[in-house]
Amino acid sequence: MRILAVGTAGDVGKAGVAELKPRHEIITAGRSSGDVRVELLDASSISAMFEKLGKLDAVVACAGHAHYGPLAGMTETQFMKGLKDKLMGQVNLALAAREVLRPGGSITRTSGTASTEPVLGGAGMSLVNGALES
Repeated sequence: MRILAVGTAGDVGKAGVAELKPRHEIITAGRSSGDVRVELLDASSISAMFEKLGKLDAVVACAGHAHYGPLAGMTETQFMKGLKDKLMGQVNLALAAREVLRPGGSITRTSGTASTEPVLGGAGMSLVNGALES
């Protein structure tokens, strides 16, 4: 299979690539590293990447950032960071991927453990991860 993995600089992305690479052709993508560059906050960047890559069998999203900090002082802007970056970045990637997936292709979005194993200061990430899992 020809698989695009986005966000492979982090732990989840590295582990995913290590698991898939022995059996599949993996193309890595990220904001500042990978075989191709993509900015998930920019729909035109996502479209340009897919236009360059052509047909794919699968897309795996391991990308996104959210604010970490005490809920008591968190602002709407800080919450929005995760909603725009991690949540909508992966949503926009999935929407654009529909155009390049071969029949039977798949889109996998990853979140992390923060929605089920919250940590102090992780309310923003918990919210975003829960949305991705839904």
